[in-house]
Amino acid sequence: MSSVAVPKKMVPVPNVYGVESFKEIKPEMVALHPIQHKDTNFTSAGTNRISFKIPAYSNALLDTSRSFLHMQLSSAAGSAIETALAQGLPIFERMVVKTSSGLTLEDVSDMDILSHMLSFVKPTEWEKASLYGNRTERQNNAAATTGLLNAHGTHATVKRNEVVMKFDWGIFDKKLSKFIPLFMADGGAGYSFDVDFYLSNRGTAILNAEAPGTGAMGQIQVESPVWYLQLMRMDEGLARRFNQMAVSGEEIRIPFHTYHTHNASGQATDQIVYIHENATNFKKIITCLHKAGEPLIRYDTTHSGDDIGEGIQHNGMAGGVSQVGTNYPAVNYYNYRVGAQHVYNEPVQETISNTRTLQFVKQAFGIPDEMTTGLELQSAAGETNTTLESRVFDRYRWMSVASFDYSPSDADVVQGISSSNPVQLDIKFTSSPSGFNILNFCELGYDLVFRGGAVHYEEQKPGSQSVY
Repeated sequence: MSSVAVPKKMVPVPNVYGVESFKEIKPEMVALHPIQHKDTNFTSAGTNRISFKIPAYSNALLDTSRSFLHMQLSSAAGSAIETALAQGLPIFERMVVKTSSGLTLEDVSDMDILSHMLSFVKPTEWEKASLYGNRTERQNNAAATTGLLNAHGTHATVKRNEVVMKFDWGIFDKKLSKFIPLFMADGGAGYSFDVDFYLSNRGTAILNAEAPGTGAMGQIQVESPVWYLQLMRMDEGLARRFNQMAVSGEEIRIPFHTYHTHNASGQATDQIVYIHENATNFKKIITCLHKAGEPLIRYDTTHSGDDIGEGIQHNGMAGGVSQVGTNYPAVNYYNYRVGAQHVYNEPVQETISNTRTLQFVKQAFGIPDEMTTGLELQSAAGETNTTLESRVFDRYRWMSVASFDYSPSDADVVQGISSSNPVQLDIKFTSSPSGFNILNFCELGYDLVFRGGAVHYEEQKPGSQSVY
């Protein structure tokens, strides 16, 4: 008997029905204000901690993809100077998330630099999104007319910018695979999570755009921060199933990833950096070079209106092969090693541009080849001046990623390495990296576990899922 292939579009497929009425699951947007400081203006030199207590809303799930932090930003400088804001909203230096019982789930340090670097692996369209604090000018031109912050109280018209922040990691990751059952995380305390944000005070976020290199840099002011939480309220019938899970000893597991920071001081042109993480799902290492006290935004002390080219260039990030400026080292070659195994069978050496490194970065994040990111963005001057590198990342910045995943997609398996061996970074510079910090952001995977009315995190066990 012969079989006949029937086109899929000829086969009727039943609809997947949701709830029968709006009463069963009711979306609700809640505005959450900082505790005890609702009307406080936060500054890096004053009250620099913004604290939120997320209530354990009854019968409510949190949709992190539609939740966001809204705030007003202005310069804390006392004069009427205009200040340019760096890409990626690098205004927080640290983020700490704790359970209601005091267990620390996340402690992300150097968050400002991490946010800035991750912004470059997003599509170039995102770099034009003023909603998220970005500007339309190419690659953080300090003389851009949009995205500037005016000193608070000194301008009669525009005093501040309103921005929105979402997160690319942690339990509040906008790409988290599941809703968070807040009502199962109270632990008897009446609330689910403590979240603290610490403003950066080291001059990374903003820059005096009128006279780069002079005046107050880095002092930013945050006003009226509000965390808008998208809740999914369930009726008693749906919530009863979750309550049964709590009393029966069942659990809910939500996978998430976070970052641990390792900071090493630049000392020699040939340097070895050891990175130790005792974890069962060690996914990636993001490495970059930052000069202490310098803003993340590139600036020119003699030609503040230029895009790239004239004058003495300064930039908090360094390592580009064509880095211009005094004592800005470029990365000559690098490699990573875990135990006796190297990530690259030979060191990656860049002499003309960072093309290979940038391709490695795109592959590590699973970015499609046809998608253009900030890593590849060309400068206006570089397009017309053959003596300059066209990509700003080649000229001013450098970032590498050691990926331990064996697939750019999740593939429904725990992919990262499980090892207590320290990772060794071998890196060589063209000149002394003295005064620079070599930052390594380690991406680690965990499970957020809800059980018995309490919440904790657990290591993801290798082999808990299979490849096939």
